[in-house]
Amino acid sequence: MLTSAPHAFLRILWALIPRSCQRAYLNFRRKSTSGWSIGNVLLDFMGGAFSLLQMFLQSYNNNEWNLIFGDFTKFGLGLFSILFDVVFIVQHYQHIASISQATSTSLVKALPPSLRTNRVSLSPSHSRSKKDRFCCVEWR
Repeated sequence: MLTSAPHAFLRILWALIPRSCQRAYLNFRRKSTSGWSIGNVLLDFMGGAFSLLQMFLQSYNNNEWNLIFGDFTKFGLGLFSILFDVVFIVQHYQHIASISQATSTSLVKALPPSLRTNRVSLSPSHSRSKKDRFCCVEWR
């Protein structure tokens, strides 16, 4: 039977390598986070943070600070969960920003050349005729 320290280490490695490292690598290689919800990552982040907070509060209330590292599995899983969730959050929002920038650039390139140089004014113009006065977009 395994003692608690090696068992805890193996449990952390089991949760860390197949799930988190592989997902972070695939997201980096594909430059995309499609296929999973950011909501689940945010919930996992909150779970890890509250787990560590619970350990700190119990240690503070009991005035026994060795309780934080007494359950190495809980501390390690909470810490690694938070670290990889931060990596996933950064990857997700970085990829969304690059996708939105690429989409807006491709939309502009899809316009005919005559429309690319025109600017849109969103301020109302008083020089328009009565029938166009309610329109707020003016092509110049």
